[in-house]
Amino acid sequence: MTGQELLKKYLDKKDDYSRVVMTALYVESDRIYELLEKAEAEGKKLAIEYPISPDVGPSEPIIVIK
Repeated sequence: MTGQELLKKYLDKKDDYSRVVMTALYVESDRIYELLEKAEAEGKKLAIEYPISPDVGPSEPIIVIK
């Protein structure tokens, strides 16, 4: 599947992973298709990580493949 097809597939599901994908789209808009294709090829999913604990203060999320 192409990145565009994967994006539509995951956003249509309206589940926890669709929220991760939506956040990834916001954070990595220029790379979202590439990230989705890579994750699919590796049999993995996108995940959100924060470099600083939310308890310490706000930080921008980082999108990783796990």
